[in-house]
Amino acid sequence: MNLCGQLNLFSRVATLCALLLLGGCAGYQVRGDYAEEFDFSSIHTYRWATENHDAQGVVGLREQRMRQTVEQALQGEGLSPAESADVLVRVLYRVDNRQEYRQEPGFGFWRPFFSHDRDVVVHDYQMGVLTVEMIEPTTNRVVWQGASSRRMSYDQSPEEKIKNLEEEVRAIFERYPPQPAAQ
Repeated sequence: MNLCGQLNLFSRVATLCALLLLGGCAGYQVRGDYAEEFDFSSIHTYRWATENHDAQGVVGLREQRMRQTVEQALQGEGLSPAESADVLVRVLYRVDNRQEYRQEPGFGFWRPFFSHDRDVVVHDYQMGVLTVEMIEPTTNRVVWQGASSRRMSYDQSPEEKIKNLEEEVRAIFERYPPQPAAQ
């Protein structure tokens, strides 16, 4: 294969890798779990399990948005807020530090002529994990849990943050009420 053919093949492979990488970063992953023996048809009301504020009593923007979005999803499922509720709802958020290792093509001149080396590049990134839990008030045990994880992006407008949060919460609540696996 001549040099032009090698460069054309390289550009095609690089384009494919870039598309796969961008596609992988765009979304989020959703997962869920539930207590099989719990009767979810008995849930009609909810109450927040905890106050979403820090030690000084300040409620952050993320906490406000999470609570409002989850509250809309709960009411969309037909649940109503009540002081004496069927379930307690808790929203948790954490940030995980992660690393991604990639091999990227490199070109070296230290060997005779050109060499096609592979450089291992380490990328540090953060993953945000949003978890919604329903807790049985009499036993204080989690009976349903949905979680979503997404690669963090810090250059979003408030509107983009709300839109992403709404998408994630909607995807989480697609798993509520849980449907037992067909046997």
